[in-house]
Amino acid sequence: MNFTGSRDLRPVPPAIMSNDIVPYFNDPNMREAYSDKTIYDKLFDTDRTAETVLKRVYGNYFDAKNNLLPIETAYKLLQSYTSDLIIKPSKTDNGEGIAKLKYDNRALYINDKKVSMEKIEEIYGGHFIVQKVVEQHNIMAAPHPSSVNTLRMVTLRWENEIRYLLTFARFVAN
Repeated sequence: MNFTGSRDLRPVPPAIMSNDIVPYFNDPNMREAYSDKTIYDKLFDTDRTAETVLKRVYGNYFDAKNNLLPIETAYKLLQSYTSDLIIKPSKTDNGEGIAKLKYDNRALYINDKKVSMEKIEEIYGGHFIVQKVVEQHNIMAAPHPSSVNTLRMVTLRWENEIRYLLTFARFVAN
């Protein structure tokens, strides 16, 4: 009411939403599993996601088809891409730790610093994913062109039916 100036009983206070409603409909013990970007290809069988180049899961490397790779092959795979890639921790949210992995003259760079596979492992640890850069529509890119801005759809499964609730946009700031 302080924000809009009108009394409306429909909005739910954030504390009630976070502490009562979301845990009622979503098992909090599953949050970590669904946050792991290295299993999205198993959870979501679609070609409309960012294309995986390489992933590291518990210290092991895998290609886009989930074939186990030795470290030397993993680095050669990264070097075989002559265009920029995206590298990110696989268990973080809200853009934390995302960087562009740039290719230049058979070498890889993060933030203009040349990196070896060992340096990448030092920065990202045992869990990360490397994906091809996503080209987004220029209207979605306009608010923040250097990031992938998204539309998030909220649904509710109730009585064996998926019900659409709302859609909101996520844009990167700073």
